[in-house]
Amino acid sequence: METLEKKMKESMDSAVQMAEKMMEENPSMSMDEAIAKALTVLADKKNKSGEDSTEASGVYYENWIASASEFYERADAALKDLQASRMTSHSEIMGGVFCTEYDTGAKIYVNYTESDVTVSGITVPAGDFIRIN
Repeated sequence: METLEKKMKESMDSAVQMAEKMMEENPSMSMDEAIAKALTVLADKKNKSGEDSTEASGVYYENWIASASEFYERADAALKDLQASRMTSHSEIMGGVFCTEYDTGAKIYVNYTESDVTVSGITVPAGDFIRIN
């Protein structure tokens, strides 16, 4: 089970990184569009590579899509009102921890590490994000 969870986390991390890059390259792209496109690209890559082609792949895919859907709902709730906002800054503030700032004053901290980190007195859980208004 630990391997499945690790694979799912790696897939979600890849999707988030890809979505952030898409939004940087195309500032008019909404978070919804970027995440949907990133998940589609990653799924296509897996299908083309033949990865997970065993019978277990159905279970893996169902678990992965459920996790992706749950993450998408959380991200959508946190970012929905920022869709028309302008990203003003995106930087790595410490190894594996990024901060994206918007013209509304909102900040999104994303922790890609395997350990919780504290930024400006706020704990960002491992492999997670937090929004500060």
